Amino acid sequence: MSQEMDKDAVIAAYKSQLTAEEIIACDVAKECLATSFNIEKSIGFCDWLKKNHMFIYQDHGDKTWRKSDEK
Repeated sequence: MSQEMDKDAVIAAYKSQLTAEEIIACDVAKECLATSFNIEKSIGFCDWLKKNHMFIYQDHGDKTWRKSDEK
């Protein structure tokens, strides 16, 4: 069984658990990489998704985040 989640809510949940140092690193990455920066493709975000049993479901170009109840 899985639960769909809003993209912005998932990203907000990820950002809310970052340490002060991680927030600074994220801000530096955004500044240095500018339009190339994509938090959805960052290693930290991808690792966090796996740790929280979440995955991205893509159907016809639309992305949906789903949290799996399976551990």
